[in-house]
Amino acid sequence: MFALKQGKTFVNKQLVLHNRGFSSTPVAGSILDYLKFYKKKKPELPKERATEDVIEDVEQHKEIEDIHKVKIIGRRDPRQFDKKLILKNLNGFTGDSWIPKKSLYTITIEKEAETTKEEVGKLYPSVVSKLLGEIQSQTLKEGDAHTELNNLAQRFNILKQVQRTFGIYISDLQLTALSNFDLIQKYLLEELNPQKIPVDEIVPDRINWNPAEFEGTNISIGKYVFESQKSRKLKKLLRKANKLERNSLEDAQQNNDTQTTTA
Repeated sequence: MFALKQGKTFVNKQLVLHNRGFSSTPVAGSILDYLKFYKKKKPELPKERATEDVIEDVEQHKEIEDIHKVKIIGRRDPRQFDKKLILKNLNGFTGDSWIPKKSLYTITIEKEAETTKEEVGKLYPSVVSKLLGEIQSQTLKEGDAHTELNNLAQRFNILKQVQRTFGIYISDLQLTALSNFDLIQKYLLEELNPQKIPVDEIVPDRINWNPAEFEGTNISIGKYVFESQKSRKLKKLLRKANKLERNSLEDAQQNNDTQTTTA
């Protein structure tokens, strides 16, 4: 019995040790442990600069380098980049501008510069005057450079020919303001000046914005007027109008009385 009991005890101890060894597992990290110790890398930001330096760069039209680019996740639409598919969807339609890429003005001034060996800045006024004079002689049968182009259809046709000849785009606002050939020539000399800094529409707040460009016969830009000021001005004008009306009625009444007495 003793030997048997001792044997059972030994067997039980072996089973216990075996079970303990089998059930033990090595320690392993989980996804939560990874997130706990993971540190996000801070994005590289451009060095801070003084506001005056940034304003100076913008005023001098210096290009701004793109340091960070946003990565678009997802599938791109082939209609936006597949040239064959784009041409198929256009179905023969062409969206080319009616303003040529290389205008008659550009060709003429290049030839003049090559022949005379002079700078474009010295040549362009005479070339502008010559080409614009040809347009004037073709389209304006009577009058001179100061003759007002009151016929709007005629004016727009002339300005369309000007845009084709000189290869520049004239805004709708300028189409209404350029009412004679003298104004058109001044506009061309200003726009085609080689020393003129090109306007970048993406520049924030349009630092080169000129209010005078938007002034016209029916448009004016001035100081803000408060409602109280408007009300006072309106009352003053109404009083003036009523006074003029009374005076005109009195004059008419006096004329009637005079005519009646004479009769």
